[in-house]
Amino acid sequence: MSAIVFTRDIDVNYLRRCLEHYGVENSRTVASCRLQLVLSAQRLRENLGLNREEIELLWSLGAEIQRDLNGKDMKGKSIRQECRSMREWERKNLFDAINYIKKNTSNPAVVTSVIVLLAVVLVRGVSSVIDTYRLSRCLLNYGISYRQSLSCKWQFKLSEQRLKDTVGLEREEIELLWDLGAEILREKRDKRQPYGYSPGGGYGDNMGIRQECRAMSDWKRRQLFDAINYLKKNTSNPNVYLTMAKLHRGNQVFRHAHGGSNFLGWHRLYLLLYHRFFSFERALQRVNRNVALCYWDSSIDFRLGKDDWVYTTAFSDPVFGSGEGEVKDGPFTDWYLPPPNRDLLLRRDIRIGKAIPIDARAVDLILRSPKLLSHTSITVGGSGFQTITDHNGDRRDVTIEGEHNNVHVFVGALMSNSDMAPLDPVFFFHHCYIDYLWEGFRKKMKRKGFDPTSDYPGHGQRESNAANYSMIGFNWYKNIDGYSDVFTSDLYTYEVTPSCKGYSPSCRYSNFMKCNKANECVATTRPLPLIELAHLNL
Repeated sequence: MSAIVFTRDIDVNYLRRCLEHYGVENSRTVASCRLQLVLSAQRLRENLGLNREEIELLWSLGAEIQRDLNGKDMKGKSIRQECRSMREWERKNLFDAINYIKKNTSNPAVVTSVIVLLAVVLVRGVSSVIDTYRLSRCLLNYGISYRQSLSCKWQFKLSEQRLKDTVGLEREEIELLWDLGAEILREKRDKRQPYGYSPGGGYGDNMGIRQECRAMSDWKRRQLFDAINYLKKNTSNPNVYLTMAKLHRGNQVFRHAHGGSNFLGWHRLYLLLYHRFFSFERALQRVNRNVALCYWDSSIDFRLGKDDWVYTTAFSDPVFGSGEGEVKDGPFTDWYLPPPNRDLLLRRDIRIGKAIPIDARAVDLILRSPKLLSHTSITVGGSGFQTITDHNGDRRDVTIEGEHNNVHVFVGALMSNSDMAPLDPVFFFHHCYIDYLWEGFRKKMKRKGFDPTSDYPGHGQRESNAANYSMIGFNWYKNIDGYSDVFTSDLYTYEVTPSCKGYSPSCRYSNFMKCNKANECVATTRPLPLIELAHLNL
């Protein structure tokens, strides 16, 4: 075995190879690498007078550049322009970055930081486009590492600016969102189950298993509703519930997350963060960690027939509360709206003849039709739709988003306004069923040999529906990432919607559902108000 020969000369090629692992596998760097780094540090001290922190900063940047040059992290080249030919906003972004570094008071010193920034500009350029891959890697260390690379700081700055511009979030709300994003990314990376998971027994008290709201036991449903009320009425800043509601407002979000391919994936991420918010915070507060979202399968209410939809027990005191006017009973009483409507209570407007729940025939087509085997055939803006005749005798195309839209109008009031809809908790139960329906469609695709994770059509109202566009609100994901299997394979799953068939017909075990003569699960109804009974007696 030959001995290692130590020299005072820096081996440039070897030092470059060592830098590839700097900050990644630093604890396992071989002795010869350590020697090269020592020699490099000595030269920098003697020639430039840099201290240890400044040298480590320079190495970190050199490591990033070396990985880029080797193609490990390269996600596209920057394009350098003559300064005066740049767009005004591009030039402003560049100058803002220079000012940010110059005026930053962190250690190492400003001079070294400026040198490093110039290296970034010269080698990689300053881009105004969020790099979702790099941002997701940066988020893995968010809140853990006090030192972030310059490229991470720039990605966070771009992400923060977009969140301010598109949905008007404040700095505290943005940091809250990043914390939750980091938590989810770490769980995916480490293949860990969420807080509350019980190895061998599944999730602690079924945490992560989403059920139909009316199929839950009374105490589990009450725990969930208590958790939501806790978040809504908590006076901490920022308020978690209102932060989530804000993410769904504004024209840019509406065009990005509705009317096209991104509707399904964006709302899946939105629901996941909503679930994470209350389960994560409740766990931290040591109040309750055994809660999971539930879904409202309104096709069960549809089977009542159009004259009885408004009397479903889904909108009764034990479940969602009143469906007409101000909500003054049920779990969401005294649910005041945020400013500028702080004196107004939560309202709903379910009336006969106004709109419909999800059509059970459409559900059957989406889940079972052999003609619907691609996302193009079930998303708005696509093609190859199946059609049904609605209760007014009109033919319409069947899409998941179209059925979803009907329910928003059916519930009415806040739910019929895209910006305000999340202020009604029913919004999340409804969207949870939309996600359930989509998951059933994805399983059908797999049974037929198709891959739902790559079947992203890319159609929509504008370019923000493109597959590789960075998601508004969740900038560390691309639109196509919302079609991944990882969410339902690693983070949550669904219990099958109540049925009247099989050895254990779950529909029969709830006070809010029953089996009809056709052996279909249908909602039970509330007693008719006295004024309507008097009208019928006439």
